[in-house]
Amino acid sequence: MFWADEIVENIIKSFPGKENFIIRDEKTPSGRVHIGSMRGVVVHGVIAQALNESGKNARFIYEFNDADPMDGLPVYLNKEKYIKYMGKPLKDVPSPHEELGGEQALNYAEYFANEFLDVIREIGFDPEIIYSSDLYQKGHYDKWIRKILDNKDAIRKIYQEVSGSEKPKDWYPLQVVCQNCGKVGTTKVTDWDGEKVKYRCVPDLVEWAEGCGHEGEVSPFGGRGKLPWKVEWPVKWSSMKVDIEGSGKDHCASGGSHDIGEEVCKKILDMPVPFNIPYEFFLFGGAKMSSSKGMGASVKEVSETIPPEILRFLMVRKKPNQPIEFNPEGPTIPNLFDHHDEAADYYFHRKGEFEDMERVFYFSQEEQYISRQKLLLE
Repeated sequence: MFWADEIVENIIKSFPGKENFIIRDEKTPSGRVHIGSMRGVVVHGVIAQALNESGKNARFIYEFNDADPMDGLPVYLNKEKYIKYMGKPLKDVPSPHEELGGEQALNYAEYFANEFLDVIREIGFDPEIIYSSDLYQKGHYDKWIRKILDNKDAIRKIYQEVSGSEKPKDWYPLQVVCQNCGKVGTTKVTDWDGEKVKYRCVPDLVEWAEGCGHEGEVSPFGGRGKLPWKVEWPVKWSSMKVDIEGSGKDHCASGGSHDIGEEVCKKILDMPVPFNIPYEFFLFGGAKMSSSKGMGASVKEVSETIPPEILRFLMVRKKPNQPIEFNPEGPTIPNLFDHHDEAADYYFHRKGEFEDMERVFYFSQEEQYISRQKLLLE
């Protein structure tokens, strides 16, 4: 059975009687998005498509985490220009369109998000796009921020029990945007009175940014506060009522972020854990990639090398728990075209001989492509 059909069958069994599903995925646009990030888009997008075709209603949400701090400087950017923005939310960093070309954008995060979105749509997916800074600023997370701060000792215990991470007793699972320098990656919350937090912008809190030393008191709501990733993730599940969300194998490792998220869901947020679809890495030349460091091939580069249906085929043909290896200097690209042609032959000319290959071809194409091919054959 084709992997998406099998997963959808398990989803329907896990949610008896449920008709409407929310599927979510996300990316932090910290630089040119590497090709590996497309795997999550395809896994979630194909599952949404298969659910809809099974008679269910699937809403596919894709979130860009533009409230995250800039914590790495891609090698293709001017260090002198951007070093001063390290630690600031990505939405507050200038767009690099003048340096890199491309369309003008409001900020750094939007520029790289738009590059990624162009390819997502080019290969036939059209998820509902949201930005995390909008959710923070509109107060979407406010009641959850309050709950997290009120339960900071319980969350500290979860970190310790699940991952062995020892947080100090004065640790709070929140950072705030400094009122003086605008950085979020350098602040440490030191107190919470139920309405406001006290904080310090610590000069040496992290290696990649320097805090200004400012001490202040501020409400953590309305976009001023930012939850740490391992707590923010389950808050997103809860606040958006997510039913299905897969994650890369690094997050699914024992004691990792998914395990912590599960416990926060169960013990703090009283929320069922979404159906998980663990998926393997996408390896470029045998190596894992990084957007913030500019390591590996970007989605934009690969999309300019091979046609959309071949790129989608590359992602669809492997089960999520199998790694995908891509080496443009080896036989990868010629083999992809050959395998795509073979799958097309099964789909159009040899129905019933290899059903899984037919399904791989079907889900790796845009509807318009299949319709055109059928017209040519008639």
